[in-house]
Amino acid sequence: MSTLTPQLKPYQWRVQDAYGEFFSKYPWEWFITLTFAGRTHPEAVEASFRTWIAKMNRMLNGSRWHKKETGNIYWVMAIERHKSGNPHVHALLIGTKDLRRLFWMDSWLAMGGKNGFARIEAIKKNESASFYVTKYVTKDAELFFSENLEHYVPELDFDWTGEPFK
Repeated sequence: MSTLTPQLKPYQWRVQDAYGEFFSKYPWEWFITLTFAGRTHPEAVEASFRTWIAKMNRMLNGSRWHKKETGNIYWVMAIERHKSGNPHVHALLIGTKDLRRLFWMDSWLAMGGKNGFARIEAIKKNESASFYVTKYVTKDAELFFSENLEHYVPELDFDWTGEPFK
């Protein structure tokens, strides 16, 4: 099922652009692709992703990481299905600090279950990564945000009326 109503389909590029512009204001550090070996329910996909992120937060901030509003990993994540029906995830992360990408790729696979491979890339062009993930808003995908994202305040270029400066 598409995330846009039929009435909004003609405007999907505007929706994508709005999300892309908004997310490009965040200084994303990692672009992530996670796969699953076989059909996996979206709730299980989300749970695996959240468990993996919790492990990162625990490594960065100790066992009481969930009590902190700031200083943890901030993320946006899209779940999409391949033509085969198997899901995969694309995500953007901020707050990775000194975490090692290769360790976390191996960690994803080591979690077992239906987890497939992980690919983690350092982001070179923030805007490109933001627009790539947010294109899933108008596809047959689901978009999720970390609960703490509201506590991260990037240097947004907006005036008080909500209109972007040009």
